Amino acid sequence: MHRTPIRWLVLLASLALLVAACAEDDVADDEEVAADTPADELEGELEVWGWNVAAGSLDDLSEEFEEEYPGVEVDVRDIGRLDVYDRLTVGLEAGEGLPDVVQLETDRLATFINAHPDGFVDLAEYGAAELEDDFDPAMWGEVEGPGGEVYAMPWDSGPAGVFYRTDYFEEAGVDADAIETWDDFAEAGEQIRDEVGVDMLSVDMPGDDAEFRMLTQQQGSFYFDEDGDIAVTSDEAVRTMETLQDMADRDIVSNDADWDGLVSATSGGDIATVPFGVWWTGTLEEEVPDQSGDWGVFELPAFEEGGNRASNLGGSNLAVVADTDYPEAAYRFAEFTMADPENQAFGLDEWGLFPGYLPSFDEPVFSEPREYFGDEPIYETFAETVEDIPPVNYTEDFAETQEIMIDAQSDILLEGADPAERLEEAAELISNQTGRQIAE
Repeated sequence: MHRTPIRWLVLLASLALLVAACAEDDVADDEEVAADTPADELEGELEVWGWNVAAGSLDDLSEEFEEEYPGVEVDVRDIGRLDVYDRLTVGLEAGEGLPDVVQLETDRLATFINAHPDGFVDLAEYGAAELEDDFDPAMWGEVEGPGGEVYAMPWDSGPAGVFYRTDYFEEAGVDADAIETWDDFAEAGEQIRDEVGVDMLSVDMPGDDAEFRMLTQQQGSFYFDEDGDIAVTSDEAVRTMETLQDMADRDIVSNDADWDGLVSATSGGDIATVPFGVWWTGTLEEEVPDQSGDWGVFELPAFEEGGNRASNLGGSNLAVVADTDYPEAAYRFAEFTMADPENQAFGLDEWGLFPGYLPSFDEPVFSEPREYFGDEPIYETFAETVEDIPPVNYTEDFAETQEIMIDAQSDILLEGADPAERLEEAAELISNQTGRQIAE
């Protein structure tokens, strides 16, 4: 398997760990960590940090875990996404006030590993590496280090598709099955605009580049290439911006600010589609219950007929903090929640968390019809795309780069800037701020 995302980030970190390991005179170089304590003999008190539905899912599963591991107590704390990152950063710097287990989004993982390479348990020492073939390949590539280290257990992924208003498509005479390319999508958008009077999609032009990332990854590119060089001037990136600009010029895009703007445009019936991650399912069912039966799902259009229609948007992982007093218990909790088909299916069914654990795809929830989506088993549609999702390299400079790219997107979509020229300017700025080379 091609491993790229954090290998180069942690090379120096791995060397530092090696030096530290050699300094431990009482530990042999080839010693392995035992992770076979019987369930009824394992003891520990685990504090777990997460947020929102993820914390809710872990809290529910912790009850079953404690039944199987009666000597282990689990305290799941929902402390909010930003608070998790702020408190984790402070705790890792101070060496105190840390949880045993923590949720980390995929785009944040490399940042924490690079900044604190000795801050997390290498789960490969407890057998996690043996699970590689059971996980979404793109997700596994994000948690694996250069020497086979496993820095976290992959959790939920965000395979992308197009959520669409079936009633609007029918009214406009548009067949969703006939949309194979983004050109087809744009033409359908014009037809829907003319016949129904709504925009085709919503884009937070000056505030978020979700569509740019999703469509660029679909083509096998991203902010950075596999070597960590800046790739925002790639043919694929330029093509994405040109595609988004074309849709904006066709007047089929609604410019809605942040998450609340998207939810408002959706609930108000102002847009016909939402190309997004699978987790949008839960938002529709919870926030827009009155539109039950009016939505369907189809795969992302390709950039050319027969091209790739798979991409990802979002996802998270579960890491064990090195400061824990109970590393084996913490790993067993991560394994119990992340690498069990029934538990992952539970997270999807009850909390909308789409598994990165492939054996869970055989669970009944994937083939069950969903009333909200016209009794279609939409999770099957997303599951079929997972193994075609191209891997990407987030690097520790993701957040800083994203700010620069959002500014570039705003100039392109709102001010009519030339995509290729504006992306070259963005690449130069990213290089100046991060010290990275621009890919040739």
